Amino acid sequence: MACKAKNEDPCEYFIWIDPPMCERAVQVIPGLLRRINGNAEEVRRLMVQIKGKQEQLVTYEKKLRSYKWKEKIL
Repeated sequence: MACKAKNEDPCEYFIWIDPPMCERAVQVIPGLLRRINGNAEEVRRLMVQIKGKQEQLVTYEKKLRSYKWKEKIL
């Protein structure tokens, strides 16, 4: 539905009207959205774990370099 003043100075007013969804879509879509949101939360949780593991790796690499340096001195 658009503004009534089509030929005159248009007001750029527009309303989108979707047809009603079928009963099956009404039943299925909420479950799909829950699954997507659950997957997004799982991705966030795993990203936090990855960041922690990367920080551990940096710490271990520093320790390893330190040990190698000490071996050269001895």
